Amino acid sequence: MDTKRDSGNIKWLFEQDVYADGNPQKMMAVARAEGIPFAQVRYASVGDDDSELTPLDPVSFSDYERVIVYGSMNLCRWLRRRRKWPRLAWYDFDRLRCQSYYAHWGRFLLQRVYAFMPLAELHRRQDWVFSTFGRDGTIFVRPDDNDKSFSGGPVRQDGFADWWKLANFYEPGPDCLVVVSAPEVIRSEWRFVIGQRQVVTGTLYRQDGAEIVSPEYPTDAADFAASVANSTSFDPHCLYTMDVCGTGEGYRVVEIGSVCASSLYACDVEKVVRVASRIAAEDSTNA
Repeated sequence: MDTKRDSGNIKWLFEQDVYADGNPQKMMAVARAEGIPFAQVRYASVGDDDSELTPLDPVSFSDYERVIVYGSMNLCRWLRRRRKWPRLAWYDFDRLRCQSYYAHWGRFLLQRVYAFMPLAELHRRQDWVFSTFGRDGTIFVRPDDNDKSFSGGPVRQDGFADWWKLANFYEPGPDCLVVVSAPEVIRSEWRFVIGQRQVVTGTLYRQDGAEIVSPEYPTDAADFAASVANSTSFDPHCLYTMDVCGTGEGYRVVEIGSVCASSLYACDVEKVVRVASRIAAEDSTNA
């Protein structure tokens, strides 16, 4: 993908103290070298007023400027509630829900046999769920939403009560939609940044269940990600992340996410800044 085109009148907003990988600092250095204005803020989720957002640099952006955000999901939600920079909403979590992309990319998913149900029904029908989807007394559960109502993962039937308490800690509500499926064996996991249906960059982030970060990734894994992105007319955003895993049956899609609120691990962040700025400059009407 061409990363050298004019970024136009684009600005960046970075949130401090979210990622410990040094990527925000690297991205700010790229923006500085490219002559792209940026600012930093600190965000604390303590209520619902403007005092939550603490500028660390002068933030002179108007509400309708083309601003690209990189930070936490909480910051992105706060900005959406206030309709800040709505033309670059690359953090529209409704468009990133499982029910959105599962409908289009079902044949590529890691969870090929699954069911959606309200969280309360998972509790009420747990015997049926474990008998239908369980393998060795274990199922896989994740929230339908992309803003992490609770953490997805394997759930053992003999530990269901403890998991239930933890899943409800942040009070997602009984009608919170969840995805239930059989657990799968994953060998490796990569995160790819997809821009205009092309792979911009990628990173290994997990190997055999352990976090192992590397900028190296198989070309055919990237080709798989691109083929999924181009398989239908569905395009969740013009820039987003796609997690791909390697299994005994080939590559599968784990999930997608907002590039504005995702760890980039060992991705080439110079490419991310340049491509994101170019895309934003070319199309500021809808992200």
